[in-house]
Amino acid sequence: MNKQFVDLKMEKSDIEQSLIECGLWDTPEKRRRHNYILSPCAYLVTKQQQEQLLVIAKSVYAAIETLDKVLIEIAKNKPRDRYEQELFSLASRACNGLAKPGVFSAGIPKVMKLDLMQTPKGDFKIAEVDAYNPRGLAFMAILDETVKNLDLEQYSGLKGFAKMLRGQRYEYIYSEKEFYYLPAFEVMQKLLVNYGIDMPLVVESELETRSPKKAVIIPDSLTRCSKDVRANLLDECETFFPPKAYLGAKGFLPFLSNCDGMENFIPKTQLVSKRHEVDIEGASILKATMSSGMKGILFSDLDAEKFAKQLEQCSKAKKASWVLQKQVEQESLELKIFDNLGKIKMKKYYLRITAQITKDGILGLDITGRPDRIVHGAPDCIQLPAILE
Repeated sequence: MNKQFVDLKMEKSDIEQSLIECGLWDTPEKRRRHNYILSPCAYLVTKQQQEQLLVIAKSVYAAIETLDKVLIEIAKNKPRDRYEQELFSLASRACNGLAKPGVFSAGIPKVMKLDLMQTPKGDFKIAEVDAYNPRGLAFMAILDETVKNLDLEQYSGLKGFAKMLRGQRYEYIYSEKEFYYLPAFEVMQKLLVNYGIDMPLVVESELETRSPKKAVIIPDSLTRCSKDVRANLLDECETFFPPKAYLGAKGFLPFLSNCDGMENFIPKTQLVSKRHEVDIEGASILKATMSSGMKGILFSDLDAEKFAKQLEQCSKAKKASWVLQKQVEQESLELKIFDNLGKIKMKKYYLRITAQITKDGILGLDITGRPDRIVHGAPDCIQLPAILE
């Protein structure tokens, strides 16, 4: 087994029982929809990796602060050149019905999600900076819950998030499009009670008859409520996440990579349009600037024909709607998993490390793995908690 993992000697039934008790798998339908391969292992974050993650977190947070200030300044003074016009255009197209760039000066989200890839040397590279998405907090909490009875050192996780919410009664608004994640939201709501936090859940359809005064987030996927409802939320609702959905657009990866301290963490990334020359050689990835997860992602070496066709098409576009990113060298890592009969077997997986960051560092980690490099949540994926060396 790869030294990146620690065998916690857990039984499959113990993990299953935890997922049932917390509410993620407490019905056959929920288990079917949120099923994944169980493992007795945890991901071990070495001392060296902890140090690097701390640097990454602080660097990313500072870079997003810089981006926010630049966009506010551009909005205030109007774009002065093509570069500023493009930045402002990228932000404007990624608002998703929420605040336009420059409208809110309330700062940036206190918690942000990073998708990280691990190199063969054990270093981390940033695949995505998702500055407007708290859903990962719920899955992090669920995985940490599976090992709560073991004497393990971990990041503060949900306890740290609860500390940030303390003193306020935020409601959690979720859109109709996020219904898949409702069981995870319900688990997070339930677990937060353990830390003295009451966080009622509010579905999008309720917003036509009631308007929360404080909310964790205004989803950027509200499509069934009226424009008046969204406008009222933006004007009247105090949010933990300032409604700046555009800060999480993939189109800003080239900007972020040029910020202080970021050059070593984001693989070479370039906007693609007829105004941009791309010079990334070797294996690369095309990413839609306003995509979520693995949607709108094309690998040059996995689907060469489709990749080439999309690259040619977006290279002729007036506005950049895709970025080209150099692929990070990865290798699959072997660990123990449970088969359908509960027996231990060894299998290799490619990993995606999801980090929840704050201005001070890492709030928590969770790990997803799949047999191929297209890593996302699926019945054939593994999901692991992280522990500290």
